[in-house]
Amino acid sequence: MYRVLGYYICEKLKIPDFLGIEADEIITVSDCFSGTHPDLTYCYFINDRKREKIEYYKKWDITEAKAFLLQNDIHFMFERCLAIDGRFSNIEDAKRIRQKYYAGLRYFGMGF
Repeated sequence: MYRVLGYYICEKLKIPDFLGIEADEIITVSDCFSGTHPDLTYCYFINDRKREKIEYYKKWDITEAKAFLLQNDIHFMFERCLAIDGRFSNIEDAKRIRQKYYAGLRYFGMGF
């Protein structure tokens, strides 16, 4: 019997050479690669990563006004239907956030 634990918005990433995997791209929910979205480190948690935060917003074309809306959406969902690792408890929330903020993903995957 399988049990769905949640859903992730995932990005296809180039595989780093040090992994030694003979493929070009990978989809992972590991925190090591920052391939799941929203990445709470850059768009929700308070920290000293200002440069990375700016790069993250630029990559996804998230303006200051849009960033404020994203933070509000995360705040509303956090701990109710969004886990600290970016896992959504229902697919509809994941789809809504993906469409609203990450429509530019060249690949969109859901993992459980």
